[in-house]
This record gives sequence, C-alpha cells and structure tokens, in this order.
Amino acid sequence: MLGKRGDRRRLHSVPLLACALLMGGCGPDDPADGDIGPGQSPATEMAAAEVRRGPFAASPNRCDRVDTDTSQSNIPEALTDLRAEVRTVEVGDFIVDYAAHPLPYPEGSPWSHWGKGLLASNGKFYSAVGDHGAEGSCKGPGDGNTFLYEYDPETKVLRAVGDALTAFGDHRPGDNGFGKVHGQIDEGPCGLVYLHTYWGSADCVTYNERYRGDILLRYNPWTEHLESLGSPFPAHGTPSTNLWREGGLLYGEANAPGSDGKDAKFWVWDTQTEEVRYREEDGTDRRNRNIAVDLEGRAYLNDGRRGMRRYDPEANEIEQLDYRFDSGGTDEFLRASTEGVADGTMTLVTQSNTDADGNRMRRYSEFYHFDPGAGRLEWIAHDDEYVGDVVADPTARVVYYTPGAHQSANEFAVIELNRTTGEKRTLVRVGEAIRADGGPQPGGSYSVSISPDGKTLYFVSNSSLRRPGLPMIVVIHIPESEMP
Repeated sequence: MLGKRGDRRRLHSVPLLACALLMGGCGPDDPADGDIGPGQSPATEMAAAEVRRGPFAASPNRCDRVDTDTSQSNIPEALTDLRAEVRTVEVGDFIVDYAAHPLPYPEGSPWSHWGKGLLASNGKFYSAVGDHGAEGSCKGPGDGNTFLYEYDPETKVLRAVGDALTAFGDHRPGDNGFGKVHGQIDEGPCGLVYLHTYWGSADCVTYNERYRGDILLRYNPWTEHLESLGSPFPAHGTPSTNLWREGGLLYGEANAPGSDGKDAKFWVWDTQTEEVRYREEDGTDRRNRNIAVDLEGRAYLNDGRRGMRRYDPEANEIEQLDYRFDSGGTDEFLRASTEGVADGTMTLVTQSNTDADGNRMRRYSEFYHFDPGAGRLEWIAHDDEYVGDVVADPTARVVYYTPGAHQSANEFAVIELNRTTGEKRTLVRVGEAIRADGGPQPGGSYSVSISPDGKTLYFVSNSSLRRPGLPMIVVIHIPESEMP
C-alpha cells in the first residue's frame, strides 16, 4: 500500500492500456480524435463537436464488441494490494457487514464519497471515493484523484479496481485532477459501468492542452479496465448523472467553474455510438444535484424556480413542466429520486435550507409521490435532516434511506417510508454496534442501493467529513420478519 501523499504519483506512471480493449477502438482521448492542442481552448473543441439532434432511435446493439476476456486483469499494479475484508456485527435480527475503503495514501481533503453507488447485474457493488483535491496551480498542488472500488458480496472483499488519473493517462503534477465523483455510478446496456468525475474545488480550475474539464469514465468488469472517454462537456464539471439503460443514454448536467450550480447545462451521451446527442449551450437550471428518469427514458431536471423541466429522448428536446415543489422553503429543489417502479411512479426527495419566507435554516428534506403518466405530484412526508439518496424496495410499497447526508449520522438509522401514505418507521440503527465492534463512526450517506430480492441494502457512509476522512460501506441484511 502506498504510504504518503507524494507516493500517489506512482499511480500516474502506469503505462497506458491498449485502447482497443472495448468497443473496438480508441475513445475520445486518443490524440487522433481531436485532443486540444497548444492554442486551442476547450470552448473551441466544444463548438466543433458533433451533436446529433435528430429524433431518438435506439442505436444498434454493440455488446458483441465488448471484450469479456477474464484471463488478464488491467487493474493498475499500484492498486492491487488495496483490499479489505468486511467485518460483521449483529443488531437484533439484522446482520450488518461493514468495511472502510482501503486508501492508497493517508491524506485527503477529505477522503469522501458524494455520489450514488451501483449494485450491478454481476452482483458486485461499485463505489467511488475521492481525495477531494483538484485545486490546480493557483492554490498549490492539484493532482486530485478518485478511485473506483468493487465489493463482492460472495467473497466479502472490498477492493480498488481503478483510478481516474491512471485512466486519464496524460496528467502532469500540478495540473487539475479529478477529486471526486458527484453523480451516480450507472450500468449501461452491455454491462459496462459509467461514472463521471467532478472537480474537488471549483475555485482554481486551470485548463490546458491536457486538462480540458472533467471526464467520463467507463469500467469493464470482465477485463477490469477503467478508461477515460474524454470530456462530453469540455470546460465544465458534472455533479449529476443518470443513465437510461434500455435506451443506452447517459444524462448529465454540467457546471462552469465558479457558477456554484447556477448555470447548469444538460447533456446526453449515447453509450452505443459514443457521441453527444444533445447539449445545452446556455445554462438554465439551478441546483443540479439529481436527474430523475422514468420508465420511458424521460429525464426530469430542476428549473431553478422550484419546478421541473423534462427531456424527451424521442423528440430530443426539453419542455417546461407545470409541477412545482411548494412544501419546503423558497430554495426547494430536487435532490434524490428512485427509479421508476413497475407502475411507472417514482419517489422524489427535495432539499431546502430556507423556510417559506426565505430565512436560512439547517438543510432538510421533503418527499413526493410522482406519477408521470397521470401527471400528478403529491407531497407525502417531511424529514428534518438532509436526505442524500433513496431507494424503493422491489414491491414498490416502501422506500429506504438514512437521514443526515452532510451531517454526522451518529446512529446511522435506516428509515422505512411508505410510498403512498408517508408513514415512517425506524427499521434499524447500526451506528452503536459498528462503534462497539471497533469500526469507524458511520457518518452521512449519499448512496443506498437494494438487492433485486429486497433483502439487502448497500450504503456508502462518509464516516467523517473532517480530514482525512474514512468512507466505508455498510451492508444491511433485512430479516424476513422486517420485509415489507
């Protein structure tokens, strides 16, 4: 394991992997595909990029071009020893597995997890932990890095499988790096895993011929290869993503440095053609921290006025909706959402830190039942804490979450919320048991996933948002007696 902060630069020296491993060719980071050169700006590249504007038609399935050869791993050598076995505690009838992410070097600013993890179709759980560094030359060393981890419930091993700087391949010490993943990790139609970086700090972003903005990453679970697909929206960072798997479309909202989410620009990436098919040039959204996607592949976006816009992939355009979040403060906005369940409905979670008169308060959340087909948005519940993520159980009767995303969730209480009545109950509190076992203090969470049978919840916890930070996974096995 790497010992100190300076040693992490060894991660950057891993030779570039052959770009022909996936999808039959090199990605957008191949110099032959138009990298920015001296005197060329990210804006120039963006203006010259081809954007498909026509009606949506599913791209030909390219899954037969995915390399599924498991004979050789492409995990960088510097990461091969970064693994940890989970520990197990009992809380009543609940079995809880937990493990801190094994870190490549101790210093983080802080080490943290900000986006939703992924329970993939291969049964593995993926999470991204970053060092939060990316300040660039105006504040000292840049070099921020984010690491992708895989947890195997069968072997109960949590291990690092890739890092953003190695995947990027052209980082030089002092350049801006990729200090976190803020959007969610998603699975595409061919079983490939997608995630997008976001700067650790937007204060001192410096672009050059190498660093052009934050990057889209793709991970092949068979070859264990993490690669960069370049910047779908150069000169920007992307804090919010979601993927419509059936259509193979990845949705994102991008910010310019210093905008603080006040000029969010929506973009769409086709995972099959590897092209941007839609991109807004002018920012209209505000507080772009979640993109909800319904069963038809339509994406719901904050409009900056406590309402929502909707992107329709069939029409390839955005329309303003009449829905309005009006149960919280004057700044209420969409923060989390479930996937559409069998009947097409979703549970939406908003965040506010003002009251109805605009007075500043501690962050809190409101829950809504959303039926896109019937055109109905109904408030169902309130939580005094900030809720960063929510997941529906397979029966669609309830959703699960843990309150206190950005605060210290000392007891790490798992809440079960009835999706239609808004009735809540505390399912289990696991913080005390983990501490008594000698584990880290569970903190807030921005990530909860559920197994297809509804019996297992996967959380990622920021056990501390103080430096250096120690993110951990918390896996909660629900006994039959507590199932909905």
